[in-house]
Amino acid sequence: MAASSNSFIHLTLIRQEVVSLCSDIIVAILFFASLVHSGVNWYSQSNHVQYEGFSFLDTIYSIVIDLAINTSAFSKTVALPAATRHALVCGHIELDSIRQFLHEFFNADHGPNIFKTTIVILHTDEPTLEMKSLLRDPMYANRVFYVKG
Repeated sequence: MAASSNSFIHLTLIRQEVVSLCSDIIVAILFFASLVHSGVNWYSQSNHVQYEGFSFLDTIYSIVIDLAINTSAFSKTVALPAATRHALVCGHIELDSIRQFLHEFFNADHGPNIFKTTIVILHTDEPTLEMKSLLRDPMYANRVFYVKG
């Protein structure tokens, strides 16, 4: 019962892509709205026209755009239950070395309990597309987490 009390959201690959696409569309709409707002603001200042209704939007747009640009799906904390076995991987991380490590680590020769172990990869950079693809592999999707930090 304790495992069901976790608040993790598990999305399929298609749903992850749809959520990502919707997020990109919202960011694009906000970006173009901020461009329109900037144009209206510039026009009003250059022609000495007063548009009172738009004054608060500068702050809102700058906050939303800053959050959208500086927020990463991999800048997160990983909450593991207290009794979970885990391994932390950090250092010089490359796709081939991680692929080889995961293949060797989750080898059935190490016993059935090895599949209950969680791997956390800690790196300062965003993962490459190939690394994201590897992490989405069903063999590793719920066992390997990538954390930017």
